[in-house]
Amino acid sequence: MKERIEKLLEEIENLSTKGNFKEKITLVAVTKTFDVDTILEAYRCGLRIFGENKVQEAISKIDAMKDYKDIQWHLIGHLQSNKVKKCKVFSLIHSIDSIKLLEEFLKFEDSERPDLLIQINSSAEESKSGIPLENVYDFFDKVLELELNKKIKIRGLMTIGPLTEDKKEIRIAFKKTRKFYEDLQYKYNLTFDILSMGMSSDYRIAIEEGSNMIRIGSLIFGERKYV
Repeated sequence: MKERIEKLLEEIENLSTKGNFKEKITLVAVTKTFDVDTILEAYRCGLRIFGENKVQEAISKIDAMKDYKDIQWHLIGHLQSNKVKKCKVFSLIHSIDSIKLLEEFLKFEDSERPDLLIQINSSAEESKSGIPLENVYDFFDKVLELELNKKIKIRGLMTIGPLTEDKKEIRIAFKKTRKFYEDLQYKYNLTFDILSMGMSSDYRIAIEEGSNMIRIGSLIFGERKYV
């Protein structure tokens, strides 16, 4: 694992310095289905940010690793509103896609509320969660109307690239998301600092299109074994 991580970090560094955006890239190691021992191995290799897809699975791992105070846990999978109250264990949630979900976070104490990213469905695939591109401005109109941006820390956007071998199609989806990332800040006087795009199969394109946070699983841990 150590060699895989070192190789990945070196490539990320090269891509970030050669690209047009020259963003500092944050690596989120995606640990869904992997056990605590595997996560600890990644920790010993220097990784400190781990992403989980399911709240319940994450909570059991976070509890088992509660002595490791320098770890940040992210929720990157779809979030149901009835699970929001359990989300104080996360530092960042990538998958907010409704006003209803945002409003659930108003119930948290300020000190316990995680930071949030708004998920955009940049590929228009029905199988994917996220706000459709044509609804993004309406969504943020509502956010500002309710002044949710003043009460909740929205740090940027997340998207999942289309499930295709066509690199051009993937690039278009990431390019659209980057444009929203810039335009929303200008239009609504918002300050974003996270654009979460790119996974094991498409992170290179994502970085080239301005991503500053990538979510990598199989390139670090190998293929998942689903039971």
